[in-house]
Amino acid sequence: MSQLGLGGGLLAGEDAAGRLQRGKGKDVEKSAQALLAHFRSVPHVSLPDRLHNPSSFPQDYGNIALSGVKLPALGVRVLLKYLERDLRAFVTEGEVVELLHEARMARRRR
Repeated sequence: MSQLGLGGGLLAGEDAAGRLQRGKGKDVEKSAQALLAHFRSVPHVSLPDRLHNPSSFPQDYGNIALSGVKLPALGVRVLLKYLERDLRAFVTEGEVVELLHEARMARRRR
């Protein structure tokens, strides 16, 4: 039954991208933390440096989120939603995704 996705098991042959796409396991958290560590290590001087687009996100940051794994579109949406809703590190407005400064992230967590 777990091979069919019933009973909460992994799908047969499912990889990290598949688990991320379904929002399962530690892959979402691990990918989010890897992205945040990357963004914290790169200086963002201006607002355009902090703006991103969900459609270009896999090409730009897919290898950072899951090393060696191509992120599917649904996986990107799951990851961005986790970063926005749970970690409060991003704000989305239509097709624009903004990485927040550490100070704004701290204010949103209160």
